[in-house]
Amino acid sequence: MHLSRLARTVLVTGWTGHRRVHQYRGGHVESHGGVRINIDRNWLDLGGGSRIGRQPAHCGGAATYDFARYAARAVGSRGALVRTVQCLLTGKGRYSGAVDGKYDAGLGTAVRKYRVSRGLAAGAATTVHTWVALLADGTNPALKYGSASIAVRRVQRALNAADAAGLSVTGVFTAATTTAVKRYQRAHGLSATGVVAAPTWRALEAGRA
Repeated sequence: MHLSRLARTVLVTGWTGHRRVHQYRGGHVESHGGVRINIDRNWLDLGGGSRIGRQPAHCGGAATYDFARYAARAVGSRGALVRTVQCLLTGKGRYSGAVDGKYDAGLGTAVRKYRVSRGLAAGAATTVHTWVALLADGTNPALKYGSASIAVRRVQRALNAADAAGLSVTGVFTAATTTAVKRYQRAHGLSATGVVAAPTWRALEAGRA
């Protein structure tokens, strides 16, 4: 099939919603089931692109996972980031205390055990490496440009924690996410494919930052 100049332009610059691809064959009459109807074969509706549902509230709305910067927290700290640590560990079955934003000795013990389980140095503080591991921890599907899932959200958060990537946590694997993945891969000696496969998941879940 030969594409017109308009069609080639659309393919290069992106699809335009609810428009013709090219002048292949316009309105004409066809017979289907004994009924004659006029059909426009130039029409192609590609839908709205990659999408994901709204993010549910975490820990009954007590915590959020999305921050521009995942700063270190330690025993004695308070606030939203501490609630997020508590909530993440609760979801992994590693903390049973209150999600109250207070970094006490009990939370420190839970963090220490989690760090050891991920091969990190023992310690009660939630460091940048702990954040990366916590945020990435989960299922490991292969992800690439156009993917849309909860796993993409985890990658976006983990990259924000690892090198302040500044990604919007949308759950959709955008061009900006691809760029951030490639940067992370190069920084850690991985093939800069922009695809999150097993080697990249291993690096993230090991807390490499």
